[in-house]
Amino acid sequence: MYGVFTPRVETVIAVGFRHDGDALLPNTNGYSYPSNIFLFDAHITQTGGRMVRLDPYLAYYYPPDKEYFNTWIVPATVTNLSRCELHLSNIADGKEVVTCQPQ
Repeated sequence: MYGVFTPRVETVIAVGFRHDGDALLPNTNGYSYPSNIFLFDAHITQTGGRMVRLDPYLAYYYPPDKEYFNTWIVPATVTNLSRCELHLSNIADGKEVVTCQPQ
């Protein structure tokens, strides 16, 4: 479990996932890390179809489990995430990877 703290009061959306296939680079701590750990762009679609881009915030990689953790800040103009959809797309090629409802 990861905690995400921000200097201001704001909503943060976090997604954890595993991804195989990245070339891992050795580090001085004995673990290997991917060259890029922020893999997705994110936006939400509000009721009525309005799309809002989320700003990237933090990304982590946990080597023992090969687990990524990406976070985005929700703009202050979005005050209700119920019935919204979260869309993640690959930064490298722009293709949508997943759509889900924030919990």
